[in-house]
This record gives sequence, structure tokens and C-alpha cells, in this order.
Amino acid sequence: MVWWSECPLFGDIHQLPPVHGEPVFDEVTALTLKYRLGSMGAVNIWHDTVTYDELTINERRRTNQKFSEMLDKVRWGFPDDQTLTIVSESVFSTPIEKKFKILQQDGNAPVCLFPKVDICKKFKETMLANLPSPTIKIRATNFIDATGNIHVHRKKDEDDLEKKFKKKLKELNKDINNTGGLEAKLKLSVGARVMLHCNVNVEKGLVNRALGTVQAISETRITVKFDSITDTCEIEKVKRKYM
Repeated sequence: MVWWSECPLFGDIHQLPPVHGEPVFDEVTALTLKYRLGSMGAVNIWHDTVTYDELTINERRRTNQKFSEMLDKVRWGFPDDQTLTIVSESVFSTPIEKKFKILQQDGNAPVCLFPKVDICKKFKETMLANLPSPTIKIRATNFIDATGNIHVHRKKDEDDLEKKFKKKLKELNKDINNTGGLEAKLKLSVGARVMLHCNVNVEKGLVNRALGTVQAISETRITVKFDSITDTCEIEKVKRKYM
């Protein structure tokens, strides 16, 4: 927080809490205010000190206003009877991978959303296994920044340090949120559908959430034909630094 100045905040104040977590935005208690600010005043930070501008246009769904409004109702956690009826009618009676294939053959491949990461991974592995091309595993390369105050004088110290780092990396790789959003092991296949997780080149349209299909895979790059770009694009490895 910067005192006597403005601190811009960006986020979705209507976002639903995680499946096993707490809401991102929460009311600050009087005890916390006293501890942090030295004041017991009943100040609601979100109402009394924050002003906000709301984006009212959904650029991705601007051509389908009714669907956009339905998504907003679900996002706010207050779906009406009409929304619940539409959602219940959309429940698949067949396994989702079979339904996906049917929609894909009709030229309308959907984006599948899942409540948990492990469910999403299982679905992706099932879809990869059904592709004619072999699945290729690409492992992340981990580098340790040894420019800090690390002093190794004996071979035993070096071995202990290596074990410590390997243990730490193993713990970090359990959750991609710990590793800058990068998977420790990426499974791909020619023909697989992919999505960018960050902006690569805004001018070319290689932006976050861009969808495409893998055309070729090499050791240093992946060739992808994105839906919104005419030519194929070469996606190279990216780097992330994390603690």
C-alpha cells in the first residue's frame, strides 16, 4: 500500500470463491485494522476508501447478450429459474469426451470448463489418447539461482544442498501456481487443441486465451495454427522465475 497516493487494483469483485478456498475480497475485521493501522475505527475499506470503474461489455460474448447475462448470473452466485433450467437441459447424458467429439465433427468444438484441475487433466489425457499421433512429453528445465549467499566448502555440503533443492522442486511441482503457471511435464500431440496462458505477441494476435491446434512439435518449439490467425505460428519455450 502506498500512503497518501493512489493504489490501482484490478480484479473481478464478483468472482466466486475457489472450490476449497476463501473469497479473494473480504471485509477487514476491526482486530486486523487495529493490528495493521493502529485504529479500531469501523472502516470498511472496500466501501469507504475504494472507488471503481466497472467494465460492462463482455467483448467475447458481445454478439450473444442473453448468454453473457446468464454467465454473469452464475458468476455472481444468483442464477434465476430460467438459468437453472437452461443449465440442467445442457447436462450431457453421454461421457463428455464422446460429446466433445460429436461437437468437434460438426465444426463447433467447445471450450470445456472444469471445477478442478485434476478433472481437467484427466479429460485432456483422454483426448490425447484418442488422437492418431503419439503423445510427446516435454519436461520443464529447472535452473537454480546460485548467485545468493550459498557457500559450499565440502562435497557433503554440495550433496546435501542438491537434495534440498530436489525436495523443494518436488513440492513446488505439485501445483502450477507455485511455478509461474508452468507445468513440470507438458503432454502434447499433433492435432491437440491448445490455449495460450499469457501474451506472447499482441500485435500478431498471440494473446492470453488464444485457441489453436498443434501442427508440429520439435525440441525447441511448437507449431500451432491459431483459430484467429491465418498463418501458423512458432511458439518457443518461455521462462518463469519463482521463489
